[in-house]
Amino acid sequence: MSVPLFIRVALYLRQRSFLCFWASCACSLFAGESNSPTNQPVTSELPPPPEVVVSYICDSNNPEPIYQGLPVSQWIQANTLLNTNRLPLSKLLTLKQVSAADEYGTVTFEVPVNHNALTNNWVAGQITLGFFNKDGDFVECCFTDNERATNGHCLVSWDINYDSFGKHDVRARLNYCTGMDTIQVIGPPLPFYSSNVCRFFEGSSLFVSTGATLQAKLREPVATYRIELRTLKGKVIKTITGGTTNGMINVDWDLTDKHGRKFKGDSFDGLFYVSYPDDKTSNAPAGDRFNKLGR
Repeated sequence: MSVPLFIRVALYLRQRSFLCFWASCACSLFAGESNSPTNQPVTSELPPPPEVVVSYICDSNNPEPIYQGLPVSQWIQANTLLNTNRLPLSKLLTLKQVSAADEYGTVTFEVPVNHNALTNNWVAGQITLGFFNKDGDFVECCFTDNERATNGHCLVSWDINYDSFGKHDVRARLNYCTGMDTIQVIGPPLPFYSSNVCRFFEGSSLFVSTGATLQAKLREPVATYRIELRTLKGKVIKTITGGTTNGMINVDWDLTDKHGRKFKGDSFDGLFYVSYPDDKTSNAPAGDRFNKLGR
């Protein structure tokens, strides 16, 4: 199933800090430009998105970079309210896990960045989670979100069911836009073990009126599975069982329930119980919520 346009656009905006780009466009459009006709050709080209001009990894051996004549930590302190506790950058971007993963794979971390300062100015910045891959590239975790903690810090949630299982050195990354520039600071690692028994795909949690495709990638080729489909209130609609030898679950459901009646709701929950040959205990399920297109 292809990923809908609105999801692809949302993911792109999140990854590229594109809000800063649109803000710069708005400034140029409303800065008193004349509406008088000219002989110049009209073009629809837009200015390029902000460039990352400062990038710093807190636990590296590199010296802190300079931005506008100041070390980046001093610039942040002098020009923003992100660091009201006056912490060094490594502490400012240190992750603290505050919740275990729930049945839908959502785990929450706290970062001592001032949430209001990050979000009140809608072009300011964002915090995402990620880790470095074997090539040294920073890879964002799938489906992260930010909320305000009661102490004013940032709470960053992550759906681990959309990333691979195993040990990850998770890091917080701050992107802060300053006009046409972006300051990027990546915090120190926090070891985290993701125990999800299967991995979902971005865009796979959508269905249409004729049916739904239930997909997941397993951590081993051979496994058996049980998928419980439930209403949002927890009532079991249908249970589907099976096995696989290629490391994939790929099941088409025609939306009929266990009594042969058509499911007419706009959303349902799927809990994937997966068993591998070498398991000594039962695995916790991986859950996902499926939403109807055009609901």
